[in-house]
Amino acid sequence: MKKIVLFLVAIATASIAIAQLPQTEIWVFDLKQDATGYSISNPKKVIAGNGYNNQPYFTQDGEEMYFTSNGKKRKKTDIYKYNFKKKRNKITRITKTNNESEYSPKLTPGGTKISCVRVAKDTTTQNMCTYNLQGKQAEILFPKIKTFGYYCWKSQIDLLAFHVPEPFQFIKHNFPYKKHDTLASNIGRCIVNNKGKILYVDKSDSNKWTINILNNRKFANRSFTSIKPDQVLTETVQDAEDFALIRGKDIVMAKDGFVYIKRKIFSLPNANWEPVFNLNRYKLYEVYRIVVAPNANRLAVVRKVDNEE
Repeated sequence: MKKIVLFLVAIATASIAIAQLPQTEIWVFDLKQDATGYSISNPKKVIAGNGYNNQPYFTQDGEEMYFTSNGKKRKKTDIYKYNFKKKRNKITRITKTNNESEYSPKLTPGGTKISCVRVAKDTTTQNMCTYNLQGKQAEILFPKIKTFGYYCWKSQIDLLAFHVPEPFQFIKHNFPYKKHDTLASNIGRCIVNNKGKILYVDKSDSNKWTINILNNRKFANRSFTSIKPDQVLTETVQDAEDFALIRGKDIVMAKDGFVYIKRKIFSLPNANWEPVFNLNRYKLYEVYRIVVAPNANRLAVVRKVDNEE
């Protein structure tokens, strides 16, 4: 598992040949909750080709999912969209750029554009970019900043991003003030906006990764004489760094074919991680990325495909 984590960090640097992109699959489950707890069903494999299929992102209603793929092992990646309502032709290729690769697709606040990290032809320049919903009209948001890795929208005016190289920096980009403030360092790739509360993975202690809550004072465009350290919410599952929230209260992580949960995380942060879903029954033995639709009707994980399969 540690090798997978290190490899995905390497992906963020973008200086990678196509042969090094892992073969991955996105698996999506229907997610339900009743009086007895959560359950998953109806597994779907979502791929645009037998290559790299990763970084799923659900729309608000969970009926569409954007993701990154290099299709049939092309030399670059594009943004694709999967529509769960359609019976046929569910996958649409959104971007069709000639020399650039797109990663980490999301909708901008308001849902009018698609944002992504765009890697230039030189494979080292990593810009923050937006397209319209048809994958046209590209706009680079901060042309002079070329080190974007992963990111999260705090609001229409604040963008939070993981920046390369090591030690990976956590930087706030404010549009009106054109300010770029470093919030933390040695962070993981997963940044989540939970109803205005920003959660991220702190990897400054290599033996104990934690999920932290960013101090909201760091968003203010003014100076304070002192700011309290970010709150440590919980330790991660060992060597796992991707997490997701279900209905803003229960947190899940995935590792080695299992999904783990901490219920009522904000009131019971010291509870133990409990295995809630055994994905081995679906022959999913190596999963590492996990995403939950905002309305909690679907859950997605990413599986690394063994070359010997």
